Amino acid sequence: VNGYAVPFGQQPYAISYEIVTPTIFIDYPFGGESFVPGTIEIIRWTANDDDVNTFTIQYSDNNGATWQILNAAVAATSRNFSFTIPSNISNHGLIKVTRNITGVTAQSSFNFSVLGQPDVTPSNICEGYINLDWPGVNGATSYDIFMLKGDSMQVIANTANNFYLVKGLNITKNYWLAVAAKNGLITGKRSLAKFVTPTSGP
Repeated sequence: VNGYAVPFGQQPYAISYEIVTPTIFIDYPFGGESFVPGTIEIIRWTANDDDVNTFTIQYSDNNGATWQILNAAVAATSRNFSFTIPSNISNHGLIKVTRNITGVTAQSSFNFSVLGQPDVTPSNICEGYINLDWPGVNGATSYDIFMLKGDSMQVIANTANNFYLVKGLNITKNYWLAVAAKNGLITGKRSLAKFVTPTSGP
């Protein structure tokens, strides 16, 4: 260590240092998300090294009991990967990212789910009533019915059927309604909300 511009002769000094262990952290999916089969999500991670070795990206649908390799040679400088969500329904999804050769690895902090998104069709059967219909979602055990109240979509009912009759609506008001599939206690992605006015029937 060479001192520079020390104004008063010799002075005591201390050298401090920190050993930074190479680490990887998965930013997304963190956990708690619900993904729709067939859609594309961007896996994102950070790595605090300049290692030249590539990455292996893996997916588990059973909480890490088994892993499927998505890509075993992602560029060393990459920090994201396009992941096409598989068709298998799961409440226990995880992503793992591993630096090849060194074995430095990380996985999602919590589970994410994979479940379909309903495609809802509303119909105005009579004044004050709106009927919602949708094709069944693979793996769904029930469906939550949502209505916009204030500034948020709130659950107003749950059904095991592929239809639901919303009753007691004001014929002078407009409503936003949506449906989300559930697999046990896990709720999937909500359908696109439908704007309806329960003024009259067919």
